[in-house]
Amino acid sequence: MKKSIALFTMLIVAIATIIFSCTRLSVPVPAASCIQVALSSAAGTTSQTVTVNTAITPITYAVTGSITGDTTAIDTISVNVLGSLPPGVTETFSGGVFTISGTPTTSVGSPYTYTVTTTGSSCNNVAITGSITVTNCSTITLTSAAVTASQTVVINNAITPITYALGGGATGESVIGMPAGVTGTFAAGVLTISGAPTSSAASPYTYTVTTTGGACTATATGTITVESTGIVTVTVPGSIAVCNGSTVAATTFNSVPAGATYTWTNSNTAIGLAAAGTGNIASFTATNTTGSPITATITVTPTSATLGTGTSNGYTITVNPLSTITLTSGVTTQTVSSGTAITSIVYAIGGGATGATLTDAPAGVFGALVGSVFTMSGTPTTTAGPFNYTVTTTGSTCTSTATGTITVTP
Repeated sequence: MKKSIALFTMLIVAIATIIFSCTRLSVPVPAASCIQVALSSAAGTTSQTVTVNTAITPITYAVTGSITGDTTAIDTISVNVLGSLPPGVTETFSGGVFTISGTPTTSVGSPYTYTVTTTGSSCNNVAITGSITVTNCSTITLTSAAVTASQTVVINNAITPITYALGGGATGESVIGMPAGVTGTFAAGVLTISGAPTSSAASPYTYTVTTTGGACTATATGTITVESTGIVTVTVPGSIAVCNGSTVAATTFNSVPAGATYTWTNSNTAIGLAAAGTGNIASFTATNTTGSPITATITVTPTSATLGTGTSNGYTITVNPLSTITLTSGVTTQTVSSGTAITSIVYAIGGGATGATLTDAPAGVFGALVGSVFTMSGTPTTTAGPFNYTVTTTGSTCTSTATGTITVTP
């Protein structure tokens, strides 16, 4: 009985072994396929810095399965980017290659950190991370008037200040090519070019401003033309001589090139003209009460809005005193008989006069000067007339006259 039970037990075990072996062969267990991601571009591409509107170096990853020949897993997977990419940068997945490429359009949000992960595999994969830093290019903008970037001045005259605003990460600047005497100063993001050129030897001067400190540089250029002194000249009248009390005509100045304005100075206001003025000189009445000639020097300086101060020019105005002739005795109107002496007529000569002449007196009547006294005397020898005589001073630029009448009867 025991032997029968043992044989039955062995039979059952044998049958179970056969059944288990058949099941294992007919339902094979599929191999696990893990998806692997590996950087295929240069090592430095996963962490790079570019400026706005500059394409990044493409970042590529090779995606493969862990079992040779297992393409099913690759065909069904997807690759994702976690985190963020800069606007303008995108990712593509094709033929087992995952690529990140493009051109960043902004630096807002930089740096951008991304993580590459995969889905569709039957096991977990290690995530791969990287970063893209986007920086701005420096900027330089002219903020003074457009004409200031190309201007002309006369040597030793200040230029109109030129200003530039720097931005985009620029922290400084350098300027080359400016004339001696002109410098650039940088403060609070603004570059100011100013000063007075002290040389015109290399004119025109083309200057270049280059930003420093930013991710990339920016430049701006301009021109300063320096003219030598005397580029503006002025023509003036010749020396003028007038008599006291007379009207000095208005004077008009002319410049080369035309269009300058004028300032003038007068060295001697005793002539009746103001000490200084602008523009042309209007007519004025000459003044001289000194008894001697007085001279004033008029200095005229032209000024051009674009060329600065030019060469001064000058001329003189001389105001002569009027000579004087004054009756001191006798009468200027007389009637005498022919052969009868006239009553002497006496004049005092002054005001710079050194003599006098007598004209149109009757024959026999003469004039004589002793010192500053001119005396008419004598005996008419004719009966023609009346005789309207004139006494004129001499020895002075500005003469004076005295007149009278002598009637001679038979």
